[in-house]
Order: sequence, then C-alpha cells, then structure tokens
Amino acid sequence: MEAISQKARENGLIPLGYAPAALAPRGEKSFREHLRAGIPAGVAYLGKNQEVRNDPSLILPNCSLIMSFALPYYQENPPGDPETGRISIYALGRDYHKTLRKKLDLIGNHLKTLVPGCSARAITDSAPFYEQFFAEMSGVAVRGRNNLVRVNHGGSWAFLGELLTDIPGDISESRPFSAGDPAPAPCPPGCRKCQTRCPGGAFTPQGFKIERCLSYLTIENPGEIPPEMIPAIGNRIYGCDECQLACPENRKLLPSPPVPDPDFKCRYSRELLSLSALLDLTEEDFLRIFAGSPVYRIGYQAFMRNVFAAAANAPGNPEILRKLEAHRDTAYPLTLREAIRTQSAKAAENGKA
Repeated sequence: MEAISQKARENGLIPLGYAPAALAPRGEKSFREHLRAGIPAGVAYLGKNQEVRNDPSLILPNCSLIMSFALPYYQENPPGDPETGRISIYALGRDYHKTLRKKLDLIGNHLKTLVPGCSARAITDSAPFYEQFFAEMSGVAVRGRNNLVRVNHGGSWAFLGELLTDIPGDISESRPFSAGDPAPAPCPPGCRKCQTRCPGGAFTPQGFKIERCLSYLTIENPGEIPPEMIPAIGNRIYGCDECQLACPENRKLLPSPPVPDPDFKCRYSRELLSLSALLDLTEEDFLRIFAGSPVYRIGYQAFMRNVFAAAANAPGNPEILRKLEAHRDTAYPLTLREAIRTQSAKAAENGKA
C-alpha cells in the first residue's frame, strides 16, 4: 500500500487508510444516530438506498476493499462587513467533486498498473456511502461533537473520498496507510465550543436539528428561510463554518500556512459579494459567475433567497431597501417580504434619529 500512499501525496491527497468492504454494515449505527432527529425536505436522499450503503458490491461488483483519502481545502476567509455576503470556505473555489474525483481516478489507474485486472471506482458523494465511518475506521480520523470528521494535516477542513476496489487479498481489518500516523486528539472532555457557537442553535439536548443548521437552510433547504431564522443567517449567503472555526482542535491540525489546492482558491472579490451588487444579479449573471462552483448547484432563485435573508440583516440602507422592493419574480416571496419588512423598520428607525 506504500505505492498508493505515495501516489496520493503526490496528488495533494491525505492517505487515511483502508478497510474490508465487509465492514460496511457497521456504519449504519452512527449513520442512524445522526439522523435520529428526522430527515427534512432537501436531504430526503439520506434515508434512501440503505442497502447500497451496507453493501459496496452494489456500487462496484465484487468490491473487497475500501481506501479512504482526504483533500484539504482550508483558507482564510474573514467574516467581512455586514453589507458583504459570505460564502462557506469549501465553496469559494471550484466544485470539489470534480477535483477530488480526478485525483482519485489517477490513484485508481495507478492501482490497476500495480494489480493488473483489478477494478476501481472513485466515490465523491456520488453514491450512497458511509464515508465518515470508513474514514474513522482508518484509525487516523476522529469525529467531533459537530458531527464532522477531523484528520491530520487538514482538520475537518477536508473533503473525504474513497476508492472502491476488487483487488484480491486477505485483509480482515482496517489499517492506516502509514502505521506510524497518530490519530487526531479526540474532543476535550466537556468542550462544547462548536455547539454553543452554532448561530442557529442546531445542537440541542434532543440531538442535532438539521433544520436549524445554516448550511442546511442556505444550501439543501428547498423552501423559504423561516423568519425566526433570518437573524441567525447574518451575512451568510451560502453555507456556514462556525462550528469548525470554533473547534480548538481544528486549528492545531492545519499545516502552517495552509495551502489549499489551486482549484479551491477564492474566486470572488469583496465588490462582487456586496449585497447591494448581488441584489442586481440576473440569472444570466449568476450562471456566468458561479459556473463550476458549488454555489451553482442551488440555482439562481435559492441563491437570491439567501441574499434576501442576508440583506435583511444589513444595517439600514435605502439602496438595499429600494433594490429589495424592486424584486418581484421570486420563488421565495416570504423571505423577500421579511427582508423588506426588516429593512423598512430600520429605515423608519433611522428617520427618527
């Protein structure tokens, strides 16, 4: 496996470990626990295809081994001012699915030269799979209280990817690629910084409430942003990083300085992300600016819904109010109406001053 590990590093990946495909059913317990609070609209796919998650041979016939890798992406992303939209760090550059798959395919092709006749398939969220479970099984990844997996040299700021293969062999237990690699430290006893910093209050005594997670609300959520959640949105227009930024263990696991893959470097200027400028965005502008990025997949209407919510939280600004009122053709009229109401109230308050 040393040759595979070396090839991974050459391509900017963190080699985690490998495990027998037969261990897949053991991932169901933690997966079910994560979903015990229910599955809201927008992520209904998580409750489907359980038989595929439990049997990787339904993805790759005769699958015998799962290899796990991580691709770090962290870069500094200052919160900015309240009139500038903020995009989650993972979405500042190119869509990671394409970049990660390309790297995994290179490793798969290398494996085929080492083991002629074998098959390999890359997984990058492209099939139902217990990616976090297999990362943890490597022994060099640990799940945090925010439900995200941390790895050495990347923390939780890393995309997980797998290579499924049918290579023959007698591997009955999971192993790290490098036997000397230590596992990241577990969460310190009593630490709840990731949970208490969550702007939406998604972490509750009853479990994780995904419908209060700002990443869910601004990405997977197919509906309106509830009025009571709009203040928590702040200036976020796609995703949220707060639980990761709050983790004291995360920063320790980053290289210094962090060097993300060139594909992930920020492609957006502060001027472009000005809420006033974004309120002028046409669908054609959106398709051109965000082509090839994670933001592109939510579509123009949902993106503008997020902009409306962030605009509601901006300081009272006549220009923002005027542009909100100019919007008529939207799939999210309730979010727009709340943004107009909030900005109007701020304008009235400023008029009294």
